[in-house]
Amino acid sequence: MASDSVNAAFAIFTIATLHYLLYLLLKSFFRQAPGKTMHIYKPIITLALIIIAGCTTTANHRSARHKEMVDIVKQDAEYLLQYREGLKRTLAYIDKIKNIFPEEKQSTEVHLTTEQRDTARQVWSTYLDYHHAIGNIAQKYKDYSDIKDNDELRQLSFNVYRSAFNAQYLHAMQFIEKAEKNSQLDHVLNEASERYGFGSNIYKDFKFLYLNVITATEFAAMEAKQALLKRAILDNLMTASKEDSSGIWEMGKGKGEWMTIKNAGTIIKKTGLEIIYPVQVSVSEWMGDTRVYRKHQSLISVRDIQEKIQPRIKPGDIIFERREWFLSNIGLPGYWPHAALYVGTEKERAAYFDDEQVKNWLQDEKGIKDGSANSYLKSLYPKAYADSLKPWHEKTPAILEAMSEGVVFTSLEYSTSADAVSVIRPNLNKIEILKALAKAFSHAGKPYDFNFDFQSDNSIVCSELVHKSYEGLLNFEVPRYMGRFVLSPNEMIRQVIESEKNEKRLADLVVFLDGNEYKKAAYEKDPAEFKESWKRPKWHIIVNRSDKGEK
Repeated sequence: MASDSVNAAFAIFTIATLHYLLYLLLKSFFRQAPGKTMHIYKPIITLALIIIAGCTTTANHRSARHKEMVDIVKQDAEYLLQYREGLKRTLAYIDKIKNIFPEEKQSTEVHLTTEQRDTARQVWSTYLDYHHAIGNIAQKYKDYSDIKDNDELRQLSFNVYRSAFNAQYLHAMQFIEKAEKNSQLDHVLNEASERYGFGSNIYKDFKFLYLNVITATEFAAMEAKQALLKRAILDNLMTASKEDSSGIWEMGKGKGEWMTIKNAGTIIKKTGLEIIYPVQVSVSEWMGDTRVYRKHQSLISVRDIQEKIQPRIKPGDIIFERREWFLSNIGLPGYWPHAALYVGTEKERAAYFDDEQVKNWLQDEKGIKDGSANSYLKSLYPKAYADSLKPWHEKTPAILEAMSEGVVFTSLEYSTSADAVSVIRPNLNKIEILKALAKAFSHAGKPYDFNFDFQSDNSIVCSELVHKSYEGLLNFEVPRYMGRFVLSPNEMIRQVIESEKNEKRLADLVVFLDGNEYKKAAYEKDPAEFKESWKRPKWHIIVNRSDKGEK
């Protein structure tokens, strides 16, 4: 911010100086005092100043634009490193489940139990999640050579693309090598799964893409090209890419003739990544319009929130959210990656719990003389209650959610500014809802649980906050996922839908707003569509291009 002010001040000073020098130059040239003749040339001076100012402004704009694009590339490089670590963690977990992924190739078929097959699908789903995230980055920078007038940005883009390619290639071969040692996995991984969001024959296509001479040739081409480029500034990414490159050579893939840079460029342009990532926007396109990735924009508008969510939502409601192109989507199973709890504003709680049964319960059993729900919460957790009143981004807090900052009180406008939002209402009475809010307040201020460990109460992940708030009231089952007990937001919705088949429904839908990436808007959908939403592929935006029926 300070540097921008300095640049602006310098530009103004430069223009003023040039103005004065130009005036003196013309005055000297025509040897006239300011008068009739000089008056004739004042428009010339003004025009010259406009041109100078325009050039300066254009230069500043280009500089700012260049910095913005470089910052985007660097951010994508950081994301890439995190996704790569996700692949490594997944492969490390595979090494621990030798009854499914044996160390040696099995000479006879080994029967996998239902639980083992489900574990294999969990691993496959998690692996694909990180793999697709890297693939999106790769496809974004694939057309790096189309950048003609910016050498730094072109080289940075190439390095990100090469690093993404190498990360995918090495870890794909490592996954295939491990999976091929159990012939039963070929069948399991090719089965479609609604629960984990992938179609049939995905593993077959995956093997075709990475056990392919074209992919090996592209790898060799990029190695040749990289050898002739000067050192880039993405040191951490380059180190990781070099490690992956060495791993690929060691596995005996990609060995072949080294090619000229001309041939390398041609081969790189002709690979088959479009098979898996058909709609990603290339670097050359987003250079022209950074809005493609909707930075700080969401498909659900403020008007949507004010007109379709705010009038319907009540304290105790559970909110599920999705943001496309968002880091937190990665590594969590299923379409819905985030959950939050609507605790209401102080005024909303006072009105909602202004109920005779609630008052009697608070007075008789909890000793709250005025029978106020707010007095009850304040008496239990005074600090959390005080925090719940502090403005969040200049808005009144009404939501408690676990984010990277920890368990914090946020506003409805902030939290539901997303690309898809659904709100459900637990099938409970108001006393039970108040009990849940009290439990929720007990977790306020705790750090975020980046390990997704439901067995620990010291730190909390988003769906864990909701689950522990309603524990003993809503009977959510916490399944094991890749060796840990994890209840994802998507699994919560699945269980809510399944509960409709029983006498005791867990919750009812309040509202479902579904974003349409291609219309850059959100539309309210009916309960039938909500019931199917948990089955959507994790990368729904990539495979769902339809805008039919949106009004």
